[in-house]
Amino acid sequence: MCKCGFKNLNNAKFCSNCGIKIEIENDNKYSVLPQMLTVKDVHEQVFMKKVSLAMIYTLIRTRSIPHCKINGRLLLDKDKTIDWWNKKLNESVIPVKLAGLRKIL
Repeated sequence: MCKCGFKNLNNAKFCSNCGIKIEIENDNKYSVLPQMLTVKDVHEQVFMKKVSLAMIYTLIRTRSIPHCKINGRLLLDKDKTIDWWNKKLNESVIPVKLAGLRKIL
């Protein structure tokens, strides 16, 4: 259906009545599957060996980084890990707000 109310063919790209481009709504919200990586792959691909494996395991243990455990393997979603990393980088440049100077007695 077009916004003008004209019913077009299923494979039509433009409305036969008004000529406006038809926007196709994608009902399948799972059309893109996440790329799940192991801890070693995240260490090499996402962090480019700048963060140690021990630190990544510590972040997983403290539940700081998004992950899941399937069949005894720790898996991390590539996109969510990159988003988490960018969020942490942005938090690190925010200046610390101090309440003021303390009076020395």
